[in-house]
Amino acid sequence: MATEDPTSTLAAENISTDVTETFRLSPLLPRNYLIAHAVFESIIAVLIVGGNSIVLISILIHKNLHTVNNLFLTSLAVADLIMGIFVSPLTIHILYVKPLIYVEHTQDKWSCVIRLYLLTMSFGASLFSICGIALDRYIAIIHPLKYRSLMTRRRVMVYILCFWVYVISTCAYLFSEGNIQFKAHETCRTKNVVSPLVFSVLKIHTFVAIFVSVMSHSVVAMVAAKHRARINSQLVRFNNNMAVAHRNENKIAKTMTLVVGLFLLCWLPSTINSLIKRADSPDWDKSLSYYLVALMVANSAVNPWIYGIGMKKMRKAMLNVMQCSMKRSI
Repeated sequence: MATEDPTSTLAAENISTDVTETFRLSPLLPRNYLIAHAVFESIIAVLIVGGNSIVLISILIHKNLHTVNNLFLTSLAVADLIMGIFVSPLTIHILYVKPLIYVEHTQDKWSCVIRLYLLTMSFGASLFSICGIALDRYIAIIHPLKYRSLMTRRRVMVYILCFWVYVISTCAYLFSEGNIQFKAHETCRTKNVVSPLVFSVLKIHTFVAIFVSVMSHSVVAMVAAKHRARINSQLVRFNNNMAVAHRNENKIAKTMTLVVGLFLLCWLPSTINSLIKRADSPDWDKSLSYYLVALMVANSAVNPWIYGIGMKKMRKAMLNVMQCSMKRSI
């Protein structure tokens, strides 16, 4: 039997012959907090699955949406669906439903590890997809005449395949048996389950991806604002159709910049909060940490609606799907 950790505020009782496998913990939050979190995150999960399913179906059935930049949107939608279908239900069940039903928190090692693996994989794939969107918009704005030759379908698909393989394999290694530390008095959170070195690696990956996205979109915004008139006038003399296409690219760039901006708004608070070390914290502070993580997850729900508002063709396609119309042209 595991002994209770006197330094912990959690009453942990070992309920397995293997002290590293399963523990019974007292609820981390009061009942009204648990109900509020369960309802809030359930709504987020429904919005994630609904919105991203509509995006994927829209791209699938409308051939004129089979473009290079929409390959990145497809990858992002798949990563977000993993969050809504697998991660959110596991989170709600482990952290909220069990404590509400059993008035205790039964913490199982492998259900916790699977949850965190899928969570990290989904976040990682989302980050790389956002970086791909940033790169795509950078080339479209900075090198509009070379865009088609640089951003070919083959190159984009190779990039997407490579980062999915990288994310899946890296997460599998980081959450392998040798890197897991699982203690009775700690909850199912990444920094508690993996070693400090692995947690640092995950944080570095996150900050690098965010930095690349921010820098790429900042450069795009500054150059576009400075040279848009000159570039358009040159394109009109060279090829009027290309000038129209370039203006359309600017509209898409604004939408993608909004996607990344909201991504940062959702991610940074929790990322910063995770770096703050606390000896002990009251219920409201624990609840705030849970809401900040939920805010990160909520980012997976807002992206589809940004596309629908900011991109005319995508908006029409999504309306067709929501109206159960299978029209192939929009």
